[in-house]
Amino acid sequence: MVNRTRRAVLGSIATLPFLASQRAFAADFSPSRPITLVVPWPAGDGTDVISRVLANEMQKDLKVPVMVKNVVGAAGLVGAQGMSNASPDGYTFGMMSSGHITHQTLYKRWELLKATEPIANVATASFAFMVHPSSRFKTMQDLLSAIREKPDQITMATGGLGSPAHMCWEVFNSKMGGNLKVNHVPYKSGLESAQAVMANQVDFASSYIGSAFPIINQKQARALAITSASRLKVLPDTPTIAESVLPKFEYLTLLFYGAPRGTPAAIVNALYDAVAKASRSKEMLALLDQLAHQLDISPSPSSFSQQLQTVITAESKLIQDRGISANT
Repeated sequence: MVNRTRRAVLGSIATLPFLASQRAFAADFSPSRPITLVVPWPAGDGTDVISRVLANEMQKDLKVPVMVKNVVGAAGLVGAQGMSNASPDGYTFGMMSSGHITHQTLYKRWELLKATEPIANVATASFAFMVHPSSRFKTMQDLLSAIREKPDQITMATGGLGSPAHMCWEVFNSKMGGNLKVNHVPYKSGLESAQAVMANQVDFASSYIGSAFPIINQKQARALAITSASRLKVLPDTPTIAESVLPKFEYLTLLFYGAPRGTPAAIVNALYDAVAKASRSKEMLALLDQLAHQLDISPSPSSFSQQLQTVITAESKLIQDRGISANT
């Protein structure tokens, strides 16, 4: 996950140029059977849609099917663990997000850089704090006033304990002074938490924009604010957190791919080439625009690995400072 206070340390991947590879893919890895792309979120989620377009574009180059497999549970941890335990031969890789970084400290059985070989980040995305269309909360100020008036009574849905949407709220809460007490209702996925808002089962949700935008666009939910630095083209009337309640606030999630630990560097580099090329296809660029995501490709697997280590350190401190545990 990325927020404005860390950008000076992390730098902005989005400004880095794409480094065209001179390697011939077949020289490093010539697949002869289908490749499995594990997506640890349900079919229909924004991350799933992105991965399906990526898989379709990749198989045009690889000349073998790239099959998306959805493995849901524990805020994306179940699928990531299954992927990381697969044979490190290039025939299995997986999508991950900033939520997998928090699992390193939240769930002691998982360490991202020890379990996987990072391939590339491909996009960043914001979050929306959203409510049911009939909600009495018309602005972010309305919601915050209610939370302060009724501590622990306002229900907040997220895609799970330690999910990017949960951590987004924790960072926001911390920046607001750390005294916003809500009744956290963690669901198995961002899609389920968004559906809870649609069904008016919770007061609001902190939701990944890929899950939130489709139902907001269909008027089945209403966004109070978004966490990007500027307003989204697809939601021009929705204010940012920065302009509504907390100046200079920005919080984005990373969307990236990795392979099982031990996958040879030549294969990781070859997968990077295929992922990066697919991410720059016109189909992917159009989809990212539709989903309100930003293209953000790492310059190389090694540089992305270094960035992840920096983010892991920062997120570990956040979890410790906020007192978040697997039982919260």
